[in-house]
Amino acid sequence: MKEKILFACDLDNTLLISHRISRECDICAEILNGKEQSFFTPAACELIKKVTENENIILLPVTTRSVEQYKRIQFPADCTPKYALTCNGAVLLKEGFPEENWYNESEQLTDLHRDELNRLYEEYSGKDCYRTVRIVDDMFLFIHFFDSESAAAEAEKCRGNTELTVDYFGSKMYYFPPVSNKGYGVKRFAEHFNCDRIIAAGDSTIDCSMLDIADTALIPDERLAKILKNEKGMPAQLIYDAYLIQNDNWKELHNRHKNDESALAAPLRIWSAIANDWRTNTFKFIDTLPTNASWKSFVRGQIYAELGDIETAASHFDKVAPEFMNINDYLYLMSFYSHHDMVDRAGKLLKEFTSRPTGMFMLDYDNIPDWSVFSGYKNQLAFSLAQTVSHTQILMYSDMAVLMLRFAQVTAPEFAQNTDAINYYLGQFFYTNGGNYADFFNKIGTDSPFYLFTVLRNAEKTGDIDDLQHALKYQPLFVPAINKLVGHHIKNGNKRAALAVINRALDNEYLDADSRAFFLKSRAYIYYAFGDYDAAQQDLSEIYCGPRCRDKCVTGTGLGCTKYRNRTGIRTCHEFNFEKPNRHPCVGHIGLCCCSPRRGNCGIRCYGKCWCCIPDTFFVISAPGGHIYVSGRYGQGP
Repeated sequence: MKEKILFACDLDNTLLISHRISRECDICAEILNGKEQSFFTPAACELIKKVTENENIILLPVTTRSVEQYKRIQFPADCTPKYALTCNGAVLLKEGFPEENWYNESEQLTDLHRDELNRLYEEYSGKDCYRTVRIVDDMFLFIHFFDSESAAAEAEKCRGNTELTVDYFGSKMYYFPPVSNKGYGVKRFAEHFNCDRIIAAGDSTIDCSMLDIADTALIPDERLAKILKNEKGMPAQLIYDAYLIQNDNWKELHNRHKNDESALAAPLRIWSAIANDWRTNTFKFIDTLPTNASWKSFVRGQIYAELGDIETAASHFDKVAPEFMNINDYLYLMSFYSHHDMVDRAGKLLKEFTSRPTGMFMLDYDNIPDWSVFSGYKNQLAFSLAQTVSHTQILMYSDMAVLMLRFAQVTAPEFAQNTDAINYYLGQFFYTNGGNYADFFNKIGTDSPFYLFTVLRNAEKTGDIDDLQHALKYQPLFVPAINKLVGHHIKNGNKRAALAVINRALDNEYLDADSRAFFLKSRAYIYYAFGDYDAAQQDLSEIYCGPRCRDKCVTGTGLGCTKYRNRTGIRTCHEFNFEKPNRHPCVGHIGLCCCSPRRGNCGIRCYGKCWCCIPDTFFVISAPGGHIYVSGRYGQGP
C-alpha cells in the first residue's frame, strides 16, 4: 500500500508570487480592485497539476489569509485543492466552505484568549499610525504598518508582554492565540486524514511551526532569496544570509554585517570576516562587544583553533571561567582537548566543570563528540549561534532564538545532525513560550547529557516525581532532579525517602571530595528539617571542621544552641559571622542557627549573606514551629 502524503504549502511568496516580481509568462491568480495582484509561475501550475492528479498526495494550501481573501485565488483549471487551511490554520475549508467541527474547536481554543485579543484591538484601533487594524475571522489580530521597520520594532517590543504569539512579516504584524499556528493546523489535518508523511513549504517565520513538524521542509530557492536581499525584516535578512553561506559567499555576508555592532549579529560578522582572512579588525571588534570576558576568550579560541594555531587557541580557552560554561561549551572544549591530546587540560576541565552541582553528573560521561562536528567555518558559526542562544536568557522569550537556531541548522547541517544542543534549545523555547516542545525533546537520545534536562522539564510540567526517579536511574548525580525530589519528600514529611535520595548519590564511586561535601551538606539540611540536630551537626562537622577549628566550630555551636534554646549562644554565633564573616567557612550555615521559632526573618537574612560565598545553597529549612523556604542561585539548565 502506498503511503499517503500531505503536501502543506504556504501561499503568498511560496506558491504565489506578487505582481511586483511577475513576468509576462506568469499566470494571473488573483484580481483585487480591478488590478492583477498575485500570479502562478508556469512551473508552479505544472506542479500543481501533477500533485492534484496523484491520488496519494493531498495538496493543502496553508495561509494567514482570511476565508474571503483565500476565495479570491483562481487555481489553474481542474486543479483547485479540495481542502485549504486559512486564518493560520484555524479554519479548514472543504470545497470552499468552512468545516463546522474544525471551526468550532478552533473557536473554543481562541475563546481562551478572547479578552486579550479584544484588549489589544482596543489599544491599536483608531490610531492613524496604522493602515489597518482588525480581528481576522474572529481568530487573530492583524495590524498593517506603513513600513516594515515599524512592524519589526513593535513586534520585538511586545514579545513577552502578552500571552499571545507575536509575529511579523514585512510591514504586517500578527497576534495569534498560542495554538493558532500553521504547524498545529497541519498536524490536526494529518492526524484526521491519516497521512503517513508531511512535506511543507514556506518562506517566513510564520511558517516555521509548519516546517518544524514536516518530514521534509522546503525553503525559498535562489530566486526568492535574491528577492529578499533588500528586505528590512530580520527573517528575510537571515534567509538571504543563509543563502550566501550555503553558497560560500562569505565576502558579501561580511559586507552586509560589517557595520553591525550588536551582540546578536556578532557571530555572523566574526565568522564571515575570518572566512575572508580579515583577522585584525575582527579581534578589535570582539574587544568592543558588551559581552563577558569568558565569551570573548572562547570565541578567540575558536578562531585560532580554526586557523590551526592550536596552542594559542588553548591559551585562550584556559581563560574561560568554569562558571561561564554550560554543557554545550564543555563538550566543545573537551572535544578540542581530546582531539589534540591535551590530557592535562582535559583533566583540569573535567574537575572544574564537575565540581559544580549542575556539572556533577558529567563525572562519568565519556561520549565526547569528534572534533569534526565543530571544525569548519559553517560549523563554528553554527556553534556560536547556539552558544549565543544558550547564554542569553532573554532570547528564550523571543522568536529570535528560533530564527538563530534554525539558521544554524540550515547553514551547517553537519553540526546540527551531530549534536542534541539545538533540539534542546528549540524545545526549551517552546517549553517557555508554549508549543510542541516535546517534538524536539523526543529527538534527543537517552545517551545524551541533554536528555536528563528534557526529563526534568517534563517533570516540571506534569508534576510527576516518577520522571525524576527515571532521570536518576540514568544518572544518580543529576543534582537538579535530586534537589526537586528531596524537596518533594521534605514537603510531604517523608524523611526516609529524602535521605535515600542523598545516600544513593553519596554511594556513587565517581564522587570527588567537593562533590561528597555538597551531598553531605544536603543531607545535613534534611536532618535539620526533621529535627535531628545531632546528625546534621555530624555531617557539617565532617565538611568544615578540620583539626584547627574543631573546638571552635561555629556551625556546631549554632546547631546546639538552636536545639537547646540557648539564645546567648545563638546571638554569639550570629555576631561572630556577621562581624567577621570571613573568619570561618561555615558562614554558609549560619541560617540554621537563626531558625528558632522567633528568629525566622533572621535566618532568611543570614542566607542572603551566605549566598555571596556559597552559591549552591538551595534547600528548605525547617524551624521548630514552622518552615522557612530558602532557594539558591545555582543554574537549573545546561
